[in-house]
Amino acid sequence: MNFAILLGLFLASAIAAPPVGPTSDAEETVLWEEGSSHFVEGRFKEASLALSRLWERYPASTHRLEAGLKLSQAWIETGDCALATPVLRALVSAKSTTETGFISRVWLGQCQIKLKQFQRALLTAVETESRRPAPAPEIRARLLVVKARALLGLNESLRAE
Repeated sequence: MNFAILLGLFLASAIAAPPVGPTSDAEETVLWEEGSSHFVEGRFKEASLALSRLWERYPASTHRLEAGLKLSQAWIETGDCALATPVLRALVSAKSTTETGFISRVWLGQCQIKLKQFQRALLTAVETESRRPAPAPEIRARLLVVKARALLGLNESLRAE
Protein backbone atom coordinates (compact mmCIF):
# COMPACT_ATOMS: atom_id res chain seq x y z
CA MET A 1 0.00 0.00 0.00
CA ASN A 2 1.15 3.51 -0.74
CA PHE A 3 3.01 5.13 2.17
CA ALA A 4 1.19 8.45 1.65
CA ILE A 5 -2.18 6.71 1.97
CA LEU A 6 -1.09 4.93 5.16
CA LEU A 7 0.19 8.20 6.58
CA GLY A 8 -3.06 9.93 5.64
CA LEU A 9 -5.14 7.22 7.29
CA PHE A 10 -3.01 7.42 10.42
CA LEU A 11 -3.34 11.20 10.59
CA ALA A 12 -7.09 10.98 9.90
CA SER A 13 -7.52 8.54 12.77
CA ALA A 14 -5.54 10.87 15.02
CA ILE A 15 -7.77 13.79 14.02
CA ALA A 16 -10.90 11.75 14.71
CA ALA A 17 -9.71 11.11 18.28
CA PRO A 18 -11.78 12.65 21.06
CA PRO A 19 -10.70 16.07 22.31
CA VAL A 20 -7.93 16.12 24.87
CA GLY A 21 -7.73 18.79 27.51
CA PRO A 22 -10.04 21.62 28.42
CA THR A 23 -11.87 23.68 25.84
CA SER A 24 -13.07 27.27 25.95
CA ASP A 25 -15.35 29.58 24.02
CA ALA A 26 -12.45 31.97 23.52
CA GLU A 27 -10.27 29.27 21.95
CA GLU A 28 -13.14 28.19 19.69
CA THR A 29 -13.56 31.78 18.47
CA VAL A 30 -9.83 32.24 17.89
CA LEU A 31 -9.55 28.96 15.98
CA TRP A 32 -12.53 29.86 13.79
CA GLU A 33 -11.29 33.38 13.06
CA GLU A 34 -7.69 32.27 12.39
CA GLY A 35 -8.75 29.31 10.25
CA SER A 36 -11.21 31.38 8.22
CA SER A 37 -8.71 34.20 7.75
CA HIS A 38 -5.96 31.84 6.56
CA PHE A 39 -8.45 30.10 4.26
CA VAL A 40 -9.58 33.35 2.62
CA GLU A 41 -5.93 34.37 2.16
CA GLY A 42 -5.20 31.05 0.43
CA ARG A 43 -2.88 29.84 3.20
CA PHE A 44 -4.43 26.39 3.25
CA LYS A 45 -1.83 24.63 5.42
CA GLU A 46 -2.26 27.16 8.22
CA ALA A 47 -6.04 27.11 7.76
CA SER A 48 -6.12 23.33 8.04
CA LEU A 49 -4.21 23.41 11.34
CA ALA A 50 -6.66 25.80 13.03
CA LEU A 51 -9.80 24.33 11.43
CA SER A 52 -8.83 20.73 12.21
CA ARG A 53 -8.35 21.67 15.85
CA LEU A 54 -11.77 23.34 15.84
CA TRP A 55 -13.31 20.31 14.11
CA GLU A 56 -11.93 17.80 16.62
CA ARG A 57 -12.22 19.78 19.85
CA TYR A 58 -15.57 21.54 19.36
CA PRO A 59 -18.17 19.13 17.94
CA ALA A 60 -21.02 21.38 19.12
CA SER A 61 -19.59 24.53 17.56
CA THR A 62 -21.98 26.71 15.60
CA HIS A 63 -19.20 26.93 12.99
CA ARG A 64 -18.66 23.15 12.71
CA LEU A 65 -20.27 22.57 9.31
CA GLU A 66 -18.67 25.59 7.66
CA ALA A 67 -15.36 24.70 9.33
CA GLY A 68 -15.68 21.17 7.95
CA LEU A 69 -16.25 22.47 4.42
CA LYS A 70 -13.31 24.86 4.63
CA LEU A 71 -11.12 22.22 6.26
CA SER A 72 -11.95 19.69 3.55
CA GLN A 73 -11.27 22.20 0.80
CA ALA A 74 -7.98 23.25 2.45
CA TRP A 75 -6.84 19.63 2.59
CA ILE A 76 -7.91 19.08 -1.03
CA GLU A 77 -5.94 22.20 -2.04
CA THR A 78 -2.83 20.88 -0.28
CA GLY A 79 -3.26 17.42 -1.81
CA ASP A 80 -4.33 15.71 1.42
CA CYS A 81 -7.44 13.93 0.15
CA ALA A 82 -6.91 11.08 2.59
CA LEU A 83 -7.38 13.56 5.44
CA ALA A 84 -10.36 15.27 3.80
CA THR A 85 -12.30 12.03 3.24
CA PRO A 86 -13.45 11.35 6.86
CA VAL A 87 -14.55 14.97 7.31
CA LEU A 88 -16.45 14.87 4.01
CA ARG A 89 -18.17 11.63 5.06
CA ALA A 90 -19.23 13.28 8.31
CA LEU A 91 -20.61 16.27 6.40
CA VAL A 92 -22.50 13.97 4.03
CA SER A 93 -24.04 12.17 7.00
CA ALA A 94 -24.97 15.39 8.77
CA LYS A 95 -26.40 17.25 5.77
CA SER A 96 -27.42 14.49 3.36
CA THR A 97 -29.89 16.25 1.04
CA THR A 98 -28.85 19.87 1.53
CA GLU A 99 -26.54 21.90 -0.69
CA THR A 100 -23.74 21.33 1.86
CA GLY A 101 -24.32 17.59 1.64
CA PHE A 102 -24.32 17.60 -2.15
CA ILE A 103 -21.14 19.69 -2.35
CA SER A 104 -19.52 17.36 0.17
CA ARG A 105 -20.47 14.39 -2.01
CA VAL A 106 -18.90 15.98 -5.09
CA TRP A 107 -15.68 16.70 -3.19
CA LEU A 108 -15.75 13.19 -1.71
CA GLY A 109 -16.01 11.72 -5.20
CA GLN A 110 -13.15 13.92 -6.40
CA CYS A 111 -11.00 12.78 -3.46
CA GLN A 112 -11.85 9.15 -4.10
CA ILE A 113 -10.68 9.58 -7.70
CA LYS A 114 -7.40 11.17 -6.56
CA LEU A 115 -6.95 8.25 -4.17
CA LYS A 116 -7.64 5.84 -7.07
CA GLN A 117 -10.83 4.57 -5.38
CA PHE A 118 -12.73 4.61 -8.66
CA GLN A 119 -15.50 2.20 -7.65
CA ARG A 120 -16.26 4.25 -4.54
CA ALA A 121 -16.26 7.47 -6.58
CA LEU A 122 -18.68 5.93 -9.06
CA LEU A 123 -21.00 4.80 -6.26
CA THR A 124 -20.83 8.24 -4.64
CA ALA A 125 -21.84 9.91 -7.92
CA VAL A 126 -24.62 7.42 -8.74
CA GLU A 127 -26.06 7.56 -5.22
CA THR A 128 -26.01 11.36 -5.21
CA GLU A 129 -27.76 11.56 -8.59
CA SER A 130 -30.62 9.44 -7.24
CA ARG A 131 -31.18 11.61 -4.12
CA ARG A 132 -34.45 13.43 -3.64
CA PRO A 133 -34.71 16.32 -3.73
CA ALA A 134 -32.36 16.28 -6.70
CA PRO A 135 -29.15 18.32 -6.51
CA ALA A 136 -28.98 21.65 -8.30
CA PRO A 137 -28.00 21.57 -12.01
CA GLU A 138 -24.45 22.84 -11.40
CA ILE A 139 -23.87 20.13 -8.80
CA ARG A 140 -25.33 17.51 -11.14
CA ALA A 141 -22.88 18.66 -13.83
CA ARG A 142 -19.96 18.25 -11.43
CA LEU A 143 -21.28 14.81 -10.48
CA LEU A 144 -21.29 13.79 -14.13
CA VAL A 145 -17.61 14.73 -14.33
CA VAL A 146 -16.89 12.62 -11.23
CA LYS A 147 -18.86 9.75 -12.71
CA ALA A 148 -17.04 9.98 -16.07
CA ARG A 149 -13.61 10.12 -14.41
CA ALA A 150 -14.49 7.15 -12.20
CA LEU A 151 -15.60 5.15 -15.22
CA LEU A 152 -12.39 6.05 -17.05
CA GLY A 153 -10.41 4.92 -14.01
CA LEU A 154 -12.28 1.62 -14.14
CA ASN A 155 -11.41 1.29 -17.86
CA GLU A 156 -15.07 1.71 -18.78
CA SER A 157 -14.44 4.39 -21.39
CA LEU A 158 -17.48 3.44 -23.50
CA ARG A 159 -19.81 3.96 -20.51
CA ALA A 160 -18.07 7.26 -19.69
CA GLU A 161 -19.05 8.81 -23.03
